[in-house]
Amino acid sequence: MRLLIDFFPIAFFVIAYRMADIYTATGVLMASTVLQTAVLYAMEKKVATVQKATLALILIFGGLTLSLHDERFIQCDDDRPGTRRGGDDDRPDGD
Repeated sequence: MRLLIDFFPIAFFVIAYRMADIYTATGVLMASTVLQTAVLYAMEKKVATVQKATLALILIFGGLTLSLHDERFIQCDDDRPGTRRGGDDDRPDGD
């Protein structure tokens, strides 16, 4: 059950994005993450720190995306060298 609760905001985001646009999907993601946090709190009577951080980041960057109508905020990622998953893509050969 917990696995379904953990993934339903992502599933709703993907569905909304395919049916509408990034701005609608962002609103759906924000609302479903708030709902997810409320459900987890109702079930466990506490909210994990990582869940609080996730909610805060989604609300901050989602709010910026919607208020400024700029999709770069919800799509931001870490492009610094050495921080990508999968290894050291930015190193020259032989190092």
